[in-house]
Amino acid sequence: MIGIDAYHQPYIPFHLTTVEFFHEIKQHLNERGVAVVNAARTPSGNDLLVQALASTMRTVFPQVFIIDARQGEGHAANAILIGTRTPVGDGVAHFGEAMQRIEHPALRQVMYWAMYEGPGPVREFTPDQAQFAPFTDDHAPVEQLIDQMILEEAQRLSRDP
Repeated sequence: MIGIDAYHQPYIPFHLTTVEFFHEIKQHLNERGVAVVNAARTPSGNDLLVQALASTMRTVFPQVFIIDARQGEGHAANAILIGTRTPVGDGVAHFGEAMQRIEHPALRQVMYWAMYEGPGPVREFTPDQAQFAPFTDDHAPVEQLIDQMILEEAQRLSRDP
């Protein structure tokens, strides 16, 4: 497993969001390996960054899964994106099966929460859900995307204090 959580709030370095970067990551994974990326949302749930990263990862990894994190009052905060090195079939079912085998109580509770009580269920991100062209070394407008998210959140807060 390779985990990526590289923010200099509120930004993520553009070169860590590209097809080329994810190809490099994939080369370092064994057959059962996964790449795990933390992707931010705004407090109101704007998931443009999640969608952009998932769209990009899906061009490199045969399957990408999303686990939503929770931020007070049931609002979604960050999402955890998981790209698999090789196809795993029904990864959501495998996640549930693995949860049943976990003996560590805290880990089992986290997995249960992700499956059943989180703001959204663990789910697979499929190519038909892609809303963005994949980010590349030549074009990765991640800072513009985050700026847009911040602006939209500020506008929302000015309307609904």
